[in-house]
Parts: sequence; C-alpha cells; structure tokens
Amino acid sequence: MPSFDFESQFRGTIRQGYSHEPLSIRDALLITDLLPARADEVLATTRRFLGRVRALDRASWRVTTEGDLPIIPDLVASIAARPPDLIVTYRNLRDLTRLPRNSLGVYLDTLTQATATPVLVLPVRRSDDPGAVELKQRLVNTDRVMVITDHLTHDPRLIRYGAEFTENGGTLTLTHIEDEANFERLMTIISKIPEIDDALARRTIGDRLLKEARDLCETAGDDLEAHDIDIRVETYVAFGHTIPAYRELLVTREIDLLVADSKAPDRFAMSDLAYAMAIEFINIPILLL
Repeated sequence: MPSFDFESQFRGTIRQGYSHEPLSIRDALLITDLLPARADEVLATTRRFLGRVRALDRASWRVTTEGDLPIIPDLVASIAARPPDLIVTYRNLRDLTRLPRNSLGVYLDTLTQATATPVLVLPVRRSDDPGAVELKQRLVNTDRVMVITDHLTHDPRLIRYGAEFTENGGTLTLTHIEDEANFERLMTIISKIPEIDDALARRTIGDRLLKEARDLCETAGDDLEAHDIDIRVETYVAFGHTIPAYRELLVTREIDLLVADSKAPDRFAMSDLAYAMAIEFINIPILLL
C-alpha cells in the first residue's frame, strides 16, 4: 500500500528569521469623549505608563475631547488627512453607559479596521471615576509585554512592536498557541485516509506547527540582543485552548501590555483572536496592530 511521507515533506522547510527595525513614533493621538480636564488626566496617566517606551521618546501628543470628537466618518477622514503613528483610546466612546463593559463600541471597532494606525486600547474606565484613578492604578509601566497570536511566523511586525514597547530591563514574552480543537479535527480527517500513518502524521504535523514558531522566537531573541535591545525574551509555544491559556499567562506572568494583530487578512473585520482578547481581557491595555 502506498504511503505519504510526512517527514520528508516537512524536512525541507526553511527556518524563518527575524530582523529588528527600531520604531519612531512622532505623532500620537489620544481620542476621548471626556471634558478637557478629565482628558488631561487620562493623557498624563497614559504618558506616564508609556514613559519608558523607546519609540515614544520624541512623540508629540494630540487630544480629542468631548467637544471636538466628531462623528465616525469625519473622525476617520481627519485621521486619513493627518495620520498619527499611534492612536490611544478606550472602549465604548460616546456609549459608556449604554453598552456592556466588554464591548468595543462603534468608534473603536471602526478605528481598528478603517485605519492602518496601531490602536492602544486602554482598560475600561468607569463613569464614576472622574480623577482617572482607576487608570492610574492599572497603567504603571511596560516592563512585562506579551505578544499574542496564532500565526506568529506570518507577521514579524508583532515582535517589532512588542520589543519596542517593552521598557529597558523588561521582559517580552512571545506566545504562539495552536488551537488544540482545530488540530484534533484535522487529525480526525487524516485518520480516515488509509494511506496515511496516523501516529506519524500526528507527531510530524504537530512538531512542525510548533517548530516554526519556536525558530522565529529564537532568532528574534538573538537579533534583539545583537541590536543591544536591553530586554529579556521569553517564549511560550504550545497547543492549547486559547482563552484559558492566555488568561493563565496574564496572571502568572503579571503582564502589563498585550500586543495583537487586529487585521483579518480575508475580510473587513477584526481577527477572531484579537476580538476575543479585546472583549475578554478588559482590564489590561491591548495594542492592536
């Protein structure tokens, strides 16, 4: 009976590498629906939180407040006319009291898809927190940053932003979680093909899915060290159930900032993973690229 040699098919895969390029964020835009005094409080807290981010050393900040926050089409048009390098905002602009705490709101949902600018989503703010105390308690520094993805090898930009937003002496955790349920569905299909050795397919495909991510993480750590980036790079690559796995990592590693890819390549909508993270983990900042 003919057989399919998975090992020979995968053996020739080229090891993927990473080459770091520094970021320079010169123009940052904070979008709020707050009165000027409260918007200034949020700006001060945000700037302190990001105060040791190398890419923001020379950034100038613009602030949108309650009186000058335009309707969504006009906001998108103004951003297109003068694109910032970074947008900072939060969930449920103009709809804080009407929408659930873990929803994104129309403004944020649109910003992540209609612009190419990275969007830093601040934690949920409360309407009864006029001094932005809640934000001050949560936004301390960025010495523990985690890149989250299920396709790490496809977009080294995630590593670039993760590295640049990790302050000197901090730790960058690069994660790649292969969805265990999807893998098992694939293995179930393969098991029905008589020409394929089930055990060999499981071992070879499973190893290859994780190997490429591990290889990229290793080369990223080496390259960042070669560029004298003073951060420690850790790796978490495994099969698992995505949300529970990330929830445990956030707690055990005391993560300050998440970095995720918000663009789904095949549709005009936020990627499934980024959306799940954004609505599940509302108490931690998330940088959506």
